[in-house]
Amino acid sequence: PSRGVIEMVSMKDNTTRFFYQAFGLNIRSEIEFQGVPRLAPGPFEVDVFHVQRKAPDTQSGCRGASQDFLFWDPNGGLVRAVKGEKLEFAYPEGGLTESTILFVQASGMGALLQQRGYLTLHAAAIRSSRGKAVLLAGRCGIGKSSLSTLLSRRGYKVLTDDLSAVYKKGDEWWVQPGFPRIKLRPDVAQAVGATGLTRIHPQVDKYFYHESEGFLEEPLPVELMVRLDGPPGPPRELNLPEKARALTEVTYRREFLWDIDPQNMAKHFQTCAQIAERWPMHLFGRDAAGPTLEETAHAVERLL
Repeated sequence: PSRGVIEMVSMKDNTTRFFYQAFGLNIRSEIEFQGVPRLAPGPFEVDVFHVQRKAPDTQSGCRGASQDFLFWDPNGGLVRAVKGEKLEFAYPEGGLTESTILFVQASGMGALLQQRGYLTLHAAAIRSSRGKAVLLAGRCGIGKSSLSTLLSRRGYKVLTDDLSAVYKKGDEWWVQPGFPRIKLRPDVAQAVGATGLTRIHPQVDKYFYHESEGFLEEPLPVELMVRLDGPPGPPRELNLPEKARALTEVTYRREFLWDIDPQNMAKHFQTCAQIAERWPMHLFGRDAAGPTLEETAHAVERLL
């Protein structure tokens, strides 16, 4: 199906479903994903829906089995991921909130992708001049989305923002296209001339930005990873142990792997070690003291 078709379908229970495509999956959802173009109704591999279940106020973290586990939204919501196919959510006290919607889209999708065997990384991905993916990895707020937006304005297409789903195909590791949107601070949005913004949350000064021509829809093999982390300093290439450690540190919601099943920890380390042997990785020191996003984008572009 092609993106940009604005359609909805009402089921017999009078619940409206929205249809999307991301991470190589067709998704049917009872909640609208902010900033994501809808698709025409059709077959789906993932179902996102509400269930009548009260989330205990005292619970936190996650529990269950690898293919069927519960985890709690810090705002009181309850989410259940089942076999990489179902994402059930219960409203927190007081009804559905923007926080719960964001939690389902982000952490919930991360859980499903892990159940499907993907390595989930806290990283944006762009296409290099060589036609392969370059990951921009780092903690929340380090500037991954802003950097990918600046680079997209220089002609580099965006594959995914914030969450990268990595899998092995043949001798290479590939990354799937994510939700076709980017989260931007207002100053960055203004600097790049982004329009049609949707505020992520009333208490969060970031916006979803969608540029229909700026996103890729097909997976790409990964050729290298850029690690954004402080303190500021000249860029340098990481050695093998540093690369393996970097991958474990930027794994998206790794507690879902480690806390649910201790055996997953060994598998996770093994996967990170295998990838570390394949990918070159470069560290770009960055924090509030600098360098600026423009300076970082210029330095990263030399690798592209």
